[in-house]
Amino acid sequence: MGEIKPSGPGVELRLAVVNWGLTNGPDKLNTPYMSVRRCWILQGLQTLVGSAQEDRKLMDSVEKEAGRLREDLMRLSADNMPAENGSGLGKSNQPLK
Repeated sequence: MGEIKPSGPGVELRLAVVNWGLTNGPDKLNTPYMSVRRCWILQGLQTLVGSAQEDRKLMDSVEKEAGRLREDLMRLSADNMPAENGSGLGKSNQPLK
């Protein structure tokens, strides 16, 4: 197997699992080292699950921040809308920055 250069958490392991699967298909599963390979694959899958859980936590925090920014934008937009009484001034006459 060639040199693997990771670019994020779990990437090296993901690539190794995929490479192993491509080079050792179902016809090569009955080898003397299969129990070792099964343990290695199980560890790889557990690491992938852990990495996915970390990715989900990151996405949750990004989604929360996006929600806060969306609320701020809506509030700022409402503050700068023209008043219904025709005066042309909304709740605030401050320009958006």
